Amino acid sequence: MSKKRKIPLGITLFGLWVILTSLLWIIVWSFNFNYYRYLFSPIPAWMIGIRYACAMSLRVLGFFTGLGVLRLSNNFRKVAIGILIFNASAIYWRHPYYAFRNHSAYLDRLFQNSHIAIPFSPSFSSLTGISVITACAIDIIFSLCFIYYFTRQRIKNLFR
Repeated sequence: MSKKRKIPLGITLFGLWVILTSLLWIIVWSFNFNYYRYLFSPIPAWMIGIRYACAMSLRVLGFFTGLGVLRLSNNFRKVAIGILIFNASAIYWRHPYYAFRNHSAYLDRLFQNSHIAIPFSPSFSSLTGISVITACAIDIIFSLCFIYYFTRQRIKNLFR
């Protein structure tokens, strides 16, 4: 008779986070490719298509990896580590400055046209640099923490 293993909270949170963010990303960008193309407009159209296909593939892989991690599959633990290493090492590919600049400009126009008064009234464009740094730092810290977590012996022993 097999003994049911208790899944640690960290594994559960990681698996659910990857599943939910992958689904959200797929849904949002599947219905709004024109905005995706606008964000990455400084690069050639053919490269945007390749970037989009790679990003979608990573999200689909991420979805299945999240499911596999929740099932305590060692192969999916290794795939998760690989994705996290890629995430940390290809950070500029994931968060290029020009995409944040385009998004900030879009937000500036959106708020300008809607006549919504913001109390401190900065332009979003003035926050582009700090937004890029923050997004990169969050992704790198998240990736490194979970790489460390999934390579700990106690956690590795849980996976079959």
